[in-house]
Amino acid sequence: MRRSAPSERNEVLGIQGLRANRNLFQIIVEGCKPIPETKLNLDGISFAELFTSLRDVLELYLFRRAIGDDIAAELSKELFRLSQLQKLNLEGNRIRDAGAAALSKGLAKLSQLQHLSLGANHIGPIGAAELSKGLAGLSLLQHLDLASNCVGDVGATELSKCLGGLLHLQHLSLARNKIRDAGVSELSKVLEVLLQLQHLSLGENQIGDAGAAELSKGLAGLSQLQHLDLGQNQIGDSGAAELSKGLAGLSQLQHLDLGDNFIGDAGAA
Repeated sequence: MRRSAPSERNEVLGIQGLRANRNLFQIIVEGCKPIPETKLNLDGISFAELFTSLRDVLELYLFRRAIGDDIAAELSKELFRLSQLQKLNLEGNRIRDAGAAALSKGLAKLSQLQHLSLGANHIGPIGAAELSKGLAGLSLLQHLDLASNCVGDVGATELSKCLGGLLHLQHLSLARNKIRDAGVSELSKVLEVLLQLQHLSLGENQIGDAGAAELSKGLAGLSQLQHLDLGQNQIGDSGAAELSKGLAGLSQLQHLDLGDNFIGDAGAA
């Protein structure tokens, strides 16, 4: 079963129809109706009941469902039932630090997880620190999207502690997270071991020349990198010059975004 586009809502399975389908390999719950914060279920079926019925599910999409910390905590408690889960999408919800901390415990039990999307939530430094504990054991993870949160330098530093163990990571997005030079400097230290990384998005942060210089050191060994987004930061001519050193050997690079920085003619030369 393929993932339905928003315009194909008539093809998205209703929750009531999932109970009997034990061979389903993908659950899609599109954001049509917000889940009241006081409820523990989706249209009358609890996570425990739903996940027990669908132990072999591979992909779970719960994006744009107004899920807050309480529901995230209840979801986390039942994730252990989905031992084969490979993809979890919780984008565009209302998960804050407490919810991220709770989710971390459930994520730690998903040993087969390859794709995790938590973008466009409200996860801050504390939540990022807690989340890193659950991520640390996900050795098969290939895709991690935490864009449009507010992890900041502290959160980026905490996440760096677990990223070094995610040796299969191919896609990492921390765009729009209020990361400055200190945070990106810590991230750059672990990049050298992420040899399979193909996509790195750090756009719309607050990275300046010092951060760009440190990042350049980490980028130099990413021989598989194809996409690098550093647009809308605070990188000037000297930062661009330092970046060019790290980019020089990236023969697979196809997309480079440095737009809306402070790079003049000297930096572009």
